Order: sequence, then structure tokens, then C-alpha cells
Amino acid sequence: MDNDMIDEEVQRINVGQSSGVKRGKRDKKNVTGTEIADEFLTNVLIEQITLGRKDGIGFTSEGWREIERKIKEKFGDAYNKAKIRNYLRTVKSHYNHIKILMGLSGFGWDDITKRVTAKDQIWDDYLKDCIGAIDGTYITAWVPIKDHQRYRCRKGFIAQNVMAIVGFDMPLQFVCAGFEGSANDQKVLTDVLQNKGVHNLQIPYGKYYLVDAGYGNRRGFIGPYRGTRYYLKEYGPQALAPRTPSELFNLQHAKLRNVIEKTFSLWKERFPILTHMPRNYPIKTQVKIVNACAVFTQLYHVEKSQYGYII
Repeated sequence: MDNDMIDEEVQRINVGQSSGVKRGKRDKKNVTGTEIADEFLTNVLIEQITLGRKDGIGFTSEGWREIERKIKEKFGDAYNKAKIRNYLRTVKSHYNHIKILMGLSGFGWDDITKRVTAKDQIWDDYLKDCIGAIDGTYITAWVPIKDHQRYRCRKGFIAQNVMAIVGFDMPLQFVCAGFEGSANDQKVLTDVLQNKGVHNLQIPYGKYYLVDAGYGNRRGFIGPYRGTRYYLKEYGPQALAPRTPSELFNLQHAKLRNVIEKTFSLWKERFPILTHMPRNYPIKTQVKIVNACAVFTQLYHVEKSQYGYII
């Protein structure tokens, strides 16, 4: 279900009808439960809506029977109809509060791309002078056996090392394909900067891109603190929160730079040829295929921003 459908269904839920069950003091309390119970209960309710077992003001008799049956099957008698209604009332209240807060923050949510959205001026306060992120990704390649050593990447397979620049709304702003898989990211970036006539990468004065530790700091590029934990998994639920200014900087840096990891993932998912390059193409054609996929990705974002859909 998309955001508009969910919003419509939440607003139409009428939880004020009598359930016919006499409520005791315990039943009057809002049901919070565990995250697992909440997730299961929400999925059951959404399933019944999808099956059409909800009329204009609430669930049908058949819908309620199925909801109660599934919940009782999962949790026993811990949830009766009265508690389920209280749970719905709580969800609706929280949903409306969150919706109001999101409206005040200036941020939204794109259910298709699964990302936060906001107008450019909203992002500017958080990303002042930062115009994107740079990283390399391996695209599978087929080359003659004599070239295997040059094209074998550090992950062990034959590949191109493709450098890309991504903005914070996730379009591919710049792509440079064709480097051997054995070339490290710093070498690729240096070559791109030294051959401006070929690559035409321009970095506005006073602006910068986020890079990982493999690139190093220089004018126009800001990396994380070395020797300090950096990757998001190192700040997971079981890990300690940032304890020093450098750890806090690295955490925020990693969160922002993660946009390029997501872009690479979506790019390869949209174009499976990037992870399974046919062996009957010469390497020059393989480079053109990568560039073509990048162009189509950019067109996708341009059309979506102009029309709200892909024409």
C-alpha cells in the first residue's frame, strides 16, 4: 500500500464503536506490547484491509473474526477485541502526531524510492557546501586471460572499477567507467582530476564531496577521521554511542555518504547486466554499457522530478 492509501485508511478507521465486550480496568489501557506483537498486529490489520474486509467506518464482521482468530492463534488470550480497538486508537493518534511533525519539519517520504524527501533549501541547512558523495564500485567484466591480473579486483573477481558522484537526492551526477579492477579508488580519482579535458569533472570553489578513507582529504574532498570507527554497522544497536567529537563526526559523515551505497545498490538492481556482464562483448562495449545504464538512471530521476512519474 502506498502512503496515500495508508493515510486514507488510517483516517477512516472508526474505533469508537462498542465491541459488545464489557471492559475491565486492564482492557481500558492502551495496548503497546512488544515491537514483535505490534508488527504482527499491524500486518494482520493491513491484510484484512487488502482483502476488502473493511467498510467505510471499520472492519466487517468477517474481518474482525479473522483478526481475532489470527491474533489468538499467535498470542493466546492476551489480545481480545477490546484491546485490539484500543491498539487501533493508539496507532491512529500516534500516526496523526507523526504526520503533523513531518509536515512541520519540511521532510517527506517517497514510498517508491524509499527515501526521505525535502526541498533544496531544507537540505541546505544540514549539508552546507556539501554537494554529494564520491565512491567506486565494481562492475563485472569479461577480458582476455592475459588481462585477468589487471582487472581482478580486491574482492577476487574480474571487474571494472567505476567511479561515480551522487547527489543527496540520489541521481548519478558523474560516472567514469573503464578502469581496471585492480586500480584503487585514489588512483582513479587522481586520473580523473588530472585529465579534465577528457572527464570534465568540475568542483565549485568552496564546495566539497564526501569520500571514504581510501581517498584522503584534499581541497574539495572531505573524508572521515582515520583510526576512528566509521562504518554504520560499527554504530549499530549493540554498539556504543559516539563518545568523542571525531566519532560523532564520523557517524554523521557515514550517514550522509551512505547515499552512494544505496544508489549503487539500486543501480545494479535496476540493471542486472551490471552484475552479470555477458562475455561476448569487448571491454570497450562493456564500458559503453555501464555509461548507458548511468544515462538511463539519470533520465529516470529527471522525468520523475518533472512529471512525478516515468513517461
